[in-house]
Amino acid sequence: TIPQVFGLAHFGAGTLPIHLDDVKCKGTETSLSLCPHPVWGKHNCGHHEDVGIFCTPVRLVNGSNQYEGRLEVWHDRSWGTVCDDEFDVLSTTVVCRMLNYQHTNPLLFGSLYYGSGTLPIHLNDVSCTGSEIRLSQCPHNVLGAHNCSHKEVVGMSCTPGNLCFIKTVSEIHC
Repeated sequence: TIPQVFGLAHFGAGTLPIHLDDVKCKGTETSLSLCPHPVWGKHNCGHHEDVGIFCTPVRLVNGSNQYEGRLEVWHDRSWGTVCDDEFDVLSTTVVCRMLNYQHTNPLLFGSLYYGSGTLPIHLNDVSCTGSEIRLSQCPHNVLGAHNCSHKEVVGMSCTPGNLCFIKTVSEIHC
C-alpha cells in the first residue's frame, strides 16, 4: 500500500505536544524513530502544519462493527464502491488481509445487505485467487469502468474466530 500523505492539518489540528519536525526518511526505515530528524521535541512549527497519513485503501462501512460492511476503496483522492460481479470469497479474503484482520472467516453478503451507497463505483469484475496482498493485484476492469449499478455493491464480513454452522444436531460445520 502506498500511503497518502496530507499536510496542513488535513485531518484536523492536534493539541498534544509536537515531538518531531523536519523528519527526512529514505523509505527503508522500519520505524519513524530511525529517520533523520532534529532533537526530539524541538520544532519550529504549529499544529496548523500537522501531517496526516492514510495507509489503507479499503474500508468497510455501514456494518454493525468494524469487521463488516459495504466495501469501499480509495482511488484518485476519493472513496468509491465495488461491484459484486466476479467478486467472491477469495476476493473477500484479500480485503480482510488488507485490513489486517487475522484469523477471520471471510463472508460475502448479497448486494444491498449494507446499503447501496452513493459514492462513485471504482471497481468491477474483481477476481482474486486469494493469495494477493492487495485488491489492486487482482484482475479487474480499468478503475472507474463498470457495467453495474449501486444495487450491485459488495457487502462482506471479516468475522474474527471460527464460525460454526449447525444444520442438524449431528451435522456441525466449522
